[in-house]
Amino acid sequence: MWGAFLDGVRGGVDRVSHSLNEYGPPIEWSPASWLSSFMQQSTAALGLQRAQPPPPPPPPPSAAERLGTWLLRHRAVAAYTLGGAIAVGLGIAYYRTRPPLPHQGATVDGRRTQAVVVLGGDTPLGRALALSLASRDLIVLASVQSESAKRALEFEVPPPSRGYVKALVLTPGAEDAFARAVHAALCMRFPLTTGGDPYARPGENVEVLGVVNALSFAPDAHSAALAQRSPSELERALTTHVVTPLTALERLVPLITAPPNRTRALDAAVVVSLVSLPATRAAQPGHGAASIVAQAVRAGLATLRREAELDHGPGSARSAEGRAPRTLRWTTVEVDAAHSAAFLPQPATQQLVRAGQRVSAHVPRDVLDRVASLLFAAARPLWPTYTVAGRTAAGRWLSALASALVQLVPSSVLDVVLVAHARFRAHTAPRRTLHEHLQRLVRDATAPPPALRPGSQAHTRGVPSRST
Repeated sequence: MWGAFLDGVRGGVDRVSHSLNEYGPPIEWSPASWLSSFMQQSTAALGLQRAQPPPPPPPPPSAAERLGTWLLRHRAVAAYTLGGAIAVGLGIAYYRTRPPLPHQGATVDGRRTQAVVVLGGDTPLGRALALSLASRDLIVLASVQSESAKRALEFEVPPPSRGYVKALVLTPGAEDAFARAVHAALCMRFPLTTGGDPYARPGENVEVLGVVNALSFAPDAHSAALAQRSPSELERALTTHVVTPLTALERLVPLITAPPNRTRALDAAVVVSLVSLPATRAAQPGHGAASIVAQAVRAGLATLRREAELDHGPGSARSAEGRAPRTLRWTTVEVDAAHSAAFLPQPATQQLVRAGQRVSAHVPRDVLDRVASLLFAAARPLWPTYTVAGRTAAGRWLSALASALVQLVPSSVLDVVLVAHARFRAHTAPRRTLHEHLQRLVRDATAPPPALRPGSQAHTRGVPSRST
C-alpha cells in the first residue's frame, strides 16, 4: 500500500516538472533527485523501509569441491579405499607379469617322474582326460571296469606315451584292491616297456601329482520322469557315480598324503572332481535322477574333504618319521550341458541324434585344459569350484549370472521358472514326421501283447518247450 502511494507521488511530481519546463522558463533542479531525497527522508522519519530483494543464491559447488569436502570428512574411508586399490593393482600386475605354468610333467633323463590317477578311464570324459594328460609328459593310472575296457584303453594310447599309461580294474566293493594296485604300479619302473627289472630303483620313485575323478561325471542323456526310472537303475547310478568313486578317493588319500616306503613329495596334491553343472545347482523336471546323483556327489565330496583335512591335514598328527602329512587340495569342475554332450556314451549320443539334437564329435579342449591347469597349480590357492560353461565370453557371463540367480531367488520363484521352461521346451520340441508316426503305429499294431512277449511269465507258461 505504501509502495503504491509513493509511486503515485513520484508520478505526480514528474508531471508537474514536465509542465513547468514545457510552458515556463527552465528550472535548474532535478525532480528525480529531489523526490528521491525527499522520499528517503520521509520514510526514515516515519520508520518505513521498502523491502529489499533477496541476494542471489551462491553458485553450486563443483564436483571437485564436493569430492574434497567428502574426503576431509571421511579420511579413514579414503585411506582404506586407496590402500585397497593399490593392493588390487599390485595383485593384477603380479598376475599379468608372473611366469606361466609349464603344464607339463617333470622328467629326469627323459623319464617321467610325475603321475596322476584318473578314475573312470573307460568313460568318454575319463578316456579323453587320460590321453590328454599322457600327452603332457605324465604317467597315467586309469581305472576301468573290466579287462576288455583295459585292453581298449591301452590300445588307444599314442606311441609317444606307450608304457606310461596303465589301466587298473576298479569294481564296486573292490576299492581296497584298487588302492593296492595303484601303490604297486607307483613302485614300478616307467616306461613299462623297458626291459630288465620291472621295479624302480631307490631314488626313482614316482610323485603323485593328483587324482582326477571323472567317474562322478554323469551327464543326463535324455529327460525322463523320476517315476519312470526303476529303483535298480537309480541304485546302479548311485553305486557307479557316488559310492565307488568316493570310496576309492578315501582309500587313495593316505597313499598320497603319507606314501609308504616312498619318498614324500613336498608340493601339495590336488583332487579334481568333475560333475554336471545343470544338475548340481537345481533339480529340473525330467532330470531327477541326474540331480540326485550330482547332489549326492557334491555332499559326499564336501564330507570327504573335511574328514581328510581332519585326519591328514596340516593340523593332524605327524607321522612316525616326524614329518607332517602332505597337503591335499580339493576342487570341483562343473561342466555345462553344451560341453557335457561331447562326453556322452555312444548309445546316448545316437539317441540324441535321432531326437533331432546336434551333437558335436569334437572334444572340447576347455575341460581338458582346465583340469590340466588345476593339476599343475597345486602350489597356488584354488577355488572350491570352477565352471566350464559357454564357448564365448558372453556365454560364460550369462552362465555365471544364471548360477547366481539360482542361488539367490526363492524356491517358489525357481519352481515357477523351471516348470515354465520345461513346458516351453516340450512345446517347441521337434515333432515326429508323418513317416515316423506311421512306422510307430505299424510297429505297435504288429507287436504281440506284453503278456505274450518272449521272456514274460505268461509266454513261458503258455509255450511248451522243445524237450516236451
